Amino acid sequence: MLKKPYDHPVRIIAEIGCNHGGSSDQAIYLGAKAINCGAHYIKYQMFDPYLLALSRQQPELEKILNPYTFIDSQWKQILSTIPKRHQLVTVFDSSSAMRAVMFGVPKLKLSHKEYNKNLPLTELCQYLSVLNLVGSVSSESQIPQPSAYLRQPGIHDDELMFTISKYPTSLPVAMKVIEYCAPLGIGYSDHTGNTLEAAKYAIDGGCKLIEIHVHDDGCAGCCDHAVSKSMTQLKELCDYAISFRGKP
Repeated sequence: MLKKPYDHPVRIIAEIGCNHGGSSDQAIYLGAKAINCGAHYIKYQMFDPYLLALSRQQPELEKILNPYTFIDSQWKQILSTIPKRHQLVTVFDSSSAMRAVMFGVPKLKLSHKEYNKNLPLTELCQYLSVLNLVGSVSSESQIPQPSAYLRQPGIHDDELMFTISKYPTSLPVAMKVIEYCAPLGIGYSDHTGNTLEAAKYAIDGGCKLIEIHVHDDGCAGCCDHAVSKSMTQLKELCDYAISFRGKP
């Protein structure tokens, strides 16, 4: 895939995920650092462990995810440090979707296990998200047909990102996915581990939205760490995108 200029900027999503380790102070620290690196969106995950385990029929998830939840006062503190234009929250259930909107989050995201699979939740988030809903997809069947975008006035088109459910993803597999999704205008969610090769390849190919997990030295034991990039890598990717496309 040849690198060539495009007339649109690329937006980088810095996925905090569970790399805060259940610490609101760490969540705030990672968000602030990612903004300073140039990330366009700072993405957190909001979920009810019981409801998520129930909907995915994986009872073990409740115990695994409980340490990574925040109470309302902690969420308010975290989100107050992130400017609205940089806020993006992945929700996994209707309760969390309503909660995020109550806190004033303008842009919601659904994972590839919920988007267009849990249709009631997808439609609810399309309605609640003030800005375009971001939906991750991992198969062609999840990509809406063009007619699905003809929504009521005031309902925005969804922004799609292709993700690979197996973590970490090998570079050859990631490259094939990017070559498929870039011509369709679909973004790319990277899970290749400690390398920027795939993310830069996606920028070169024309993807407008790139997501990477980010960490720092204080979260080595967290469950998302294995597929995360350092803050130094995040800045390198943001600088690469800006030098190639301009600021979003």
